Amino acid sequence: MLNLITFILIFIFSSKQACAYLDPGTGSYVLQILVGALIGASVGFRMCWNKIKSFCLVYVFKKKRNESNSKNNECINNCNCEEENNKE
Repeated sequence: MLNLITFILIFIFSSKQACAYLDPGTGSYVLQILVGALIGASVGFRMCWNKIKSFCLVYVFKKKRNESNSKNNECINNCNCEEENNKE
């Protein structure tokens, strides 16, 4: 892989000057390609959003939810104990 990258870099920087002409249509074509790629990526992301969201809720935030539930349970237990002590 490193050899391929080295070859590409040498090829790019050692090439001779090209007497080429880029007309305005070429810039428009490149712009169309970029806009189409962005729109396609956003549509693909939107189609998979529910799967991504459910994955994050199940696997990523599962630990945080369990930790917060255990802290809430400790707080509730402590509050219940304090109330029982105050009743006596």
